[in-house]
Formats: sequence, C-alpha cells, structure tokens
Amino acid sequence: MRCGTPQKKSGVCDTCTHEPPQYAQARSVSHYTGSMKKAILRLKKNADQSTGFALSKRLNHLLNQQSWPIDIIIPVPLGKRRKAERGYNQVSLFARPLAYQQGVRFDENSLTRTRNTVSQIGLEADQRRKNVFGAFSADRRVVRGQSVLLVDDVYTTGSTVNACALALRNAGAKTINVITLARALGAEKNFWEV
Repeated sequence: MRCGTPQKKSGVCDTCTHEPPQYAQARSVSHYTGSMKKAILRLKKNADQSTGFALSKRLNHLLNQQSWPIDIIIPVPLGKRRKAERGYNQVSLFARPLAYQQGVRFDENSLTRTRNTVSQIGLEADQRRKNVFGAFSADRRVVRGQSVLLVDDVYTTGSTVNACALALRNAGAKTINVITLARALGAEKNFWEV
C-alpha cells in the first residue's frame, strides 16, 4: 500500500515494514518494459517534448485515481555533470506538463543534487542506497509546509526517491508522494507472472 510493490498476501511489504520510506505513497504507471521502456529511453537520448507530453497524460490519469494533496510538483534532479552532458532533465519533459494538467506549481530548482553520484544501473539495493544517501538538498523557502508530488521516470529499488523525499522532509515538506512512469521488474516479477 505504501511503496506500490505488488504483494501476494498483506498490503505491506517487508522493506516498508523494516525500513519505512520517507514518502507517504508511491505509484507507477506501468512496468519498465516494451513501449514504455522505449519511450523513456527516447526521452533520455533526445528532448522529445511530444513524447514527454504523451507520457504526462498517462501520469495524469494515474494521479487522478489517487487522493493525494498536491501543492507543487518537483522532478528528481540530475547531477550537474549529467545535466550538462544531456542539456536537460528528461523528467521535466513530462513533469512540467503534468503540473499544468493538474493546475499546480512546477519547480525544478528547489530540489538539487549536492554531489554527483555514479549511475545506479547495475548496483545492488544496498549500493544504491549508499550511492544516493545525502546526495540531495531541498530549498526550505519553497517546500516548507507544501504537499509535494515527487516525479521520476523509473522506480527500481526506491533509493533515489527515498533520498529525495528525506531532503524534502528535512526542508519541512508537509507530505511527499511519488509517481513514476515505470517500475523496474525485480523481485516482484514472479508476482506478475503467476
């Protein structure tokens, strides 16, 4: 019920029981496979605004099914080096139109990476947590007392969004919910194949 990981029995997974996340709830539109994976990779390789807009509609549909309070939408930030290489944050390509559709404020500058991290690809869950721990900072002047919707492209172990949520919480955010385009198939893969 909290992190959105499918469970066969109870509504609470072992991870959320032993290490509750810093956010209230997280939901994803689909799995990181097929056409969704292709669309996300296309966003990362070139700033395809039409794809970003189309994906924002999918997020908007999912978001309208939730009863989350939202004052501001904030994308997970890239590191300075990665953003300089790419020239843009691919998450903003669908988070900005989502904010417009929801009629709420969009801010891509109030949450920042305080240090560059290595790519999370190929890292185990513990390595991912250590890699991003303390790597984010939020502007208290912007997020204090706000209900924040944190947006990212792919939810794998939740380490990145959890580290971001901790920074937002430390800056005084009232509530933090997370929405992503896709969830990587990991341990829960067998659940979907049953």
